[in-house]
Amino acid sequence: MATTKGYEPRQENPNIERLTDAQREVLRLVWQGYDSKEMGRQLGLSHHAVNRRIERAVQVLGARNRREAARILAEHEGGTYERIACEPLHLPEPAESTTIERPDEAMDQGFPWPFATSRRSDGLGVRERLFWALIGIPVIVMLAWGVFLSGVNALDALGR
Repeated sequence: MATTKGYEPRQENPNIERLTDAQREVLRLVWQGYDSKEMGRQLGLSHHAVNRRIERAVQVLGARNRREAARILAEHEGGTYERIACEPLHLPEPAESTTIERPDEAMDQGFPWPFATSRRSDGLGVRERLFWALIGIPVIVMLAWGVFLSGVNALDALGR
């Protein structure tokens, strides 16, 4: 067998036949780039159960980690499935303008609330954050306490 520079053919792992079908299934998914939670959703298992299967497969194969165990199985099976994690992303071409204008937000500058609203995300600058932290929120809290205390006072007056 001819070898290329820097590549050594790998020896077949004799323990590969000791893997269960369930362990092979999760190793194939590891090779495809899925994480434990995604595998759990796909297989109807908890991510803890998936991790236990993977850990046992790693022990059986004597691998260093899940990726190595998945590679060993992939080489044994002759690469009969695709590795999704390495597929290129197809991104849209960038627009000429770097600003995105949406008609519903273009005219709505509005008051800078200290939290995200349904129409826009929190785009506060340093000054606006300082205003809300030092002045806005304390004033709102004091007003709320004033309303509460006046309500308590009114209830007390009714009870006399």
